[in-house]
Amino acid sequence: MESLSSFGDLYLEYIFNTYPDIDASFLSTLEKMVEDTNWEDPQSSKDWNNLAVIDLLEADNTTELSIRGELLQQAKTKLEKGFSLDQSVHCAAHYILLQSILGEDGSANSLALHTVVNTPQTEEYAASRSTCLAYLPATPRGSQEFSAIINADDGFKQGLILLAEVIRRSQFIFYNSIGIRFLRIAHQIFANSPNTCLMLGVTQLMSNQPEAVSYLHHAWRINPHNSFVLQALYLAYRQLNNLDTASYWMNYANQISLSLEDTSAAWEWTKLLVDQEFTYVEFEQELIMAVEPRFQSIVTSVLLAQGDWFEREMEFWRDHITAGMTVIDVGANAGVYTFSAAKRVGADGLVLAIEPFSQCVEYLKETCRINKLDWVKVCAGAASDRNGKAKLSISLASELNELISEEDGKTRDPSSFEEVECFTLDSLIEEYNVKQVDFLKIDAEGHEIQVLKGSDRLLTEFAPIIIYENIASNQVSNLPVADFLRSIGYQLFRYQPYLQKLIPINSHDDFQGSLNVIAVPPKFII
Repeated sequence: MESLSSFGDLYLEYIFNTYPDIDASFLSTLEKMVEDTNWEDPQSSKDWNNLAVIDLLEADNTTELSIRGELLQQAKTKLEKGFSLDQSVHCAAHYILLQSILGEDGSANSLALHTVVNTPQTEEYAASRSTCLAYLPATPRGSQEFSAIINADDGFKQGLILLAEVIRRSQFIFYNSIGIRFLRIAHQIFANSPNTCLMLGVTQLMSNQPEAVSYLHHAWRINPHNSFVLQALYLAYRQLNNLDTASYWMNYANQISLSLEDTSAAWEWTKLLVDQEFTYVEFEQELIMAVEPRFQSIVTSVLLAQGDWFEREMEFWRDHITAGMTVIDVGANAGVYTFSAAKRVGADGLVLAIEPFSQCVEYLKETCRINKLDWVKVCAGAASDRNGKAKLSISLASELNELISEEDGKTRDPSSFEEVECFTLDSLIEEYNVKQVDFLKIDAEGHEIQVLKGSDRLLTEFAPIIIYENIASNQVSNLPVADFLRSIGYQLFRYQPYLQKLIPINSHDDFQGSLNVIAVPPKFII
């Protein structure tokens, strides 16, 4: 059994690596918490919770995925034992978190509801709670909430704040009806979370609910120097056609950045004109991304509210793209996958970003310009099974734009679509003299099969790993694409995050709930 000091040292290392700006006033409390834990013969829910937290930290620290899986299973068992003793909120919250990071969204939401409804609320129960070790994985946001957890003055309050933060983080897609429901629950449990207020404000502004600015103002009062909250306020008033107030918040934010001497990407938006045709958001900490200055854009809303893209396959994308690779992004939109790949392939690699919507093309070019990404080539147009012209239907959210038939175009208002160039990927790789393609991402809103049929040489000669959208706006699985890829030898998988598992898809039922599918060519199948 490890010594008490090693447990404490491991926890301190986690805190200061994950939350380097945290106030260290909690150290004496932490020391007592470690001393009061019965590590060798756990008796209480606090003991089991703290042991499980250590397992989670050790899982984070290992690169051996089989060992990581064993540690997570050990943590689950300990949390179950702790919860069975007295319905410990800490144990329940950490268990919900485990389900979430493993992509078990349905189970996480069910347990979260059960915990919120059934946690005892009596004074006796609250008085019996002790402060415990708390774990939250590293994310681009969340230091203020974690500080509130670690510095809570009683165990019951600490458990509730932890539960609220876990619920906030567990929402895979925060802006749908389920996500909004759970964000409201998190806000009711702990109203002073700036990130929960920011997410609630953004998600309601996505639906044109102007009263949502009240959430943003509350987030600002909690954290007046938060660049993301200030940018959300600027965008909210711009969306409400109140440029004077939008200008106020932009100037206010600019003064804050100057006073803090903060030159990071998060403040670059303050240097633009108040009515600029785009805004900047921080992406992957150092990249500056040009995006649409409206909350109707899913990319803008997600990156501003969460700090990163929500699709779990992004972890696979980032882990497997390396220097010198060639990557093609079909349906690049503002470039989340494009620029994540660009950062990894470097100047010796190549990224082809294919996007038909003219506004998004301009955003892609601006991001390339300001970050000096010369190895990203923006290809304006739609990948298809032919070369020529096509009509692109324009939605409020550009992520939902889709190609329409000539017949549909004749019956629609001309202002509701753009005429765009279309081309095959085979013609594109010939134009750019491409010698290899390692990764291909396809998000074409139902046009994926046509993209693949125009890629015969690319698929046979280069056989890239493919990530394609399985569930588009029609909310049904993209089975024609699955059948096509299987017919040419690809094997299909869904991705389990954190354990980094590719789980084979063997039946139509296996597609359910998978936003994206990863298709692996025969050369990589072992």
